[in-house]
Amino acid sequence: MRRPHLIFLMTDQLRCDMLGPFGSEQCATPKLDILAQRSTVFQRHFTTCPLSVPARGSIATGLHTHQHGAIISGWFEHERAYGAIRPEIPLIHRPLLDAGYHIVQAGVQHLRTQPELAQLFPEIEFVGPMSVGEHLRTLDARGLLYGNVGAFRDPVIDYDRHKPVVYSATSPRTGVFPLREELFFDQTLGRNIVETIQRHADQRRDTPLALFGMFWTPHAPLWAPQEWAQMYDPAQVRLPPTVGRWMPGMPVMQLANIPGQLGAHVSEDQWRRAWAMYMGMVSMLDRVLGRVFAALDYAGMLDDALIVFTASHGEMLGSHGLFQKMCLYDEAVRVPLMIKLPGQTAGRRVRDLTSHVDLASTITEVCDAAALPDTSGMSLASLAGGERAAGGHRNYVFAAYDGNAGRSFHHRMVRSKTHKLIYNIDDRAELYDLVDDPFETRNVAGREEYRDIERPLRLRLNEWMDEVGDPQPRCATSPSGDGR
Repeated sequence: MRRPHLIFLMTDQLRCDMLGPFGSEQCATPKLDILAQRSTVFQRHFTTCPLSVPARGSIATGLHTHQHGAIISGWFEHERAYGAIRPEIPLIHRPLLDAGYHIVQAGVQHLRTQPELAQLFPEIEFVGPMSVGEHLRTLDARGLLYGNVGAFRDPVIDYDRHKPVVYSATSPRTGVFPLREELFFDQTLGRNIVETIQRHADQRRDTPLALFGMFWTPHAPLWAPQEWAQMYDPAQVRLPPTVGRWMPGMPVMQLANIPGQLGAHVSEDQWRRAWAMYMGMVSMLDRVLGRVFAALDYAGMLDDALIVFTASHGEMLGSHGLFQKMCLYDEAVRVPLMIKLPGQTAGRRVRDLTSHVDLASTITEVCDAAALPDTSGMSLASLAGGERAAGGHRNYVFAAYDGNAGRSFHHRMVRSKTHKLIYNIDDRAELYDLVDDPFETRNVAGREEYRDIERPLRLRLNEWMDEVGDPQPRCATSPSGDGR
């Protein structure tokens, strides 16, 4: 039996609540709405890390960040080893190649390996542009780009081996992309992906395609071509109740970390402009994805393909007074996931807890490829097909954050369907009752009435840290008055 095409589409820094299939009532995503009508929508899906490099490493390996080794971005020279998957860790590309797939890696390459992916797998076809920076430099070399992209950036303090360092990070400021829409990164990438699909259908019709399309939007900077920049009126945007608010019980380290620095002193009017621009970017991405779906349909590949749509991580966008990601609140770690199985025609919804570590096992099972050894994931194929295992998929999901450019702040999360514990190393812990407090506004860590809930979560988090080889100190098993 012929193996299905694999179309894996991922974007960066996308909040779940911006998409119609996940409950958005103010951001238009008609193409994803249509995909959801014949896909399984996973409503409680979580990244392993609110940072692209570690999260993408987990998708490609089926392992948590401390298992595969890429735990930070690794911008500092002496920290680069911590921003790449360890050489001995198997990647999903090998079993797909062995199963006869033609692999195309298109777009943002935040999958860091030792050596680089192109050297590990010379059989892979790479389709550009491969990064936003590369794309902007190309436009600049052609004399097209004008204006200062650095105007979106603000200085921030980060830490390198416990010493403060200053560099710039993208702020919530907004702007209009100054060139024609077709020159925007995601528009260019979408066009190249469509051409790749058409070329594959013409030249490799009997070979299954594994396309990994890695988009950037709605990742900051918050700018878009004119049509999309003006699509939503900031005055009409309905902000969640946590936007611009520092919640009682939040640890001080959240203010000292980059999202806290970028989100401090931003007015409600500024947050409204940021939300309006972000929504316009999401709607633009939706149209680009619609062209990809149309190309698949025209090529006769849509119906029998395995289509996976997700994001590397979310975006705070002012929630808890924070901007960007790099924290473990749901806005940053809960991400959209839609899976259309080959031949699937009816939409389904799944509320089980699922994780990025589950995607590699899902892909290899559906594509009839060899499973990666010793993964932490569980295939979602049965759930996507409407089958339910006794007791559900899993009882907990986990995430970790260990810094951005280098190792600095360390956060750990264990989340059940009803509660979340965030272990902030060297600062107070956070416990949220997600049933009574879904926006995570009241930290109840250390309260006597939650002791029987908090202690088992602490024990389970410590067990998980042991399982993945986490080098950080374990959390106290008995909650103290300050929640540590």
